[in-house]
Amino acid sequence: MIIFTGSTDKGKLVAKAAAENLVPVILELGGKCPMIVDTSADIDYAAVKMPASAFQNSGQVCIRTDYAFVHESLIDEFMKKMLTAAEAITEGGKLKQLLGHVINDDSRKRLCSLLDPAEHKGKLLYGNPNAYKDGNLAPTVVLNPAKDSLMMQNEIFGPILPVFTYKNFDEVVSFINAGSKPLAIYYYGTNSFSNENLMKIKTQTSSGAMVVNDCGMHALNLELGFGGVGGSGQGRLHGKLGFDGCSNLKSIFMKTGDMSWPASCGLPPYTPEKQRTLKFLLSYLDLPQATIAKRFGAASGVILVIIWLLATGRLSKDGIRFTQAKPRL
Repeated sequence: MIIFTGSTDKGKLVAKAAAENLVPVILELGGKCPMIVDTSADIDYAAVKMPASAFQNSGQVCIRTDYAFVHESLIDEFMKKMLTAAEAITEGGKLKQLLGHVINDDSRKRLCSLLDPAEHKGKLLYGNPNAYKDGNLAPTVVLNPAKDSLMMQNEIFGPILPVFTYKNFDEVVSFINAGSKPLAIYYYGTNSFSNENLMKIKTQTSSGAMVVNDCGMHALNLELGFGGVGGSGQGRLHGKLGFDGCSNLKSIFMKTGDMSWPASCGLPPYTPEKQRTLKFLLSYLDLPQATIAKRFGAASGVILVIIWLLATGRLSKDGIRFTQAKPRL
């Protein structure tokens, strides 16, 4: 078995190589994980969680908030509070030691190239406006970039956060469904089954996980399987599901030679009565003879007789009929 964590493109290469050798895989890949701030959200709480998730480890976390949707009625107040939280986290817009730095120059150059305003066409709210020129990357927030911009084509995996406004919640659902399936979806709003928007995200989108009023915490719960779907991966890790995922269960079937009824119905010749009995047993019963004998002891013989009467049509609402020929055992 191969367990691989990485990008979607690299995951395809791993899966292809594994398929050629019929090796099973568990793929924990990337995926643009959206954060949705709905009208019922606690915006003070969500405003702190957003930069904390987006800029952790300089954004190099597969389950980070990769982009966000905020309802247009909340955007001004929310962004003011969110940028205040970002300032506190990043100590004035710098990548302090706790946040770390991007892993190498190639990654830094790639990320800076996403910040060319002529390319993303959004409004820079936070960060270095000249990063695409001077290469000085900082935690960055871009409001309403073009949805077909480079930063929205693949997982960003860096300290850049695109934020979009929305008016109708169906816009959010449609946008998520139009892209690759995310590793997780983060919804901030009323945690209630009566919340129609929450139910839309739950039932009308597909993702590896869904988290309400938090980001990334599901990965710490070992009772939950961790993984993606589609472009964000396959299979599950963590806890019991992870153990099962790494196991290849072997089925062992043991029985003794048995010519008695109803086991004899599985042996030729397949008379009409045997066929009726088999059809009855396969349709209604899932208890092996050994299980019946173990559970019911001496009464198991009576149970088998009742089964025989039902299967052969001798037991009806009018009572027991013995007009048919005796069964061939």
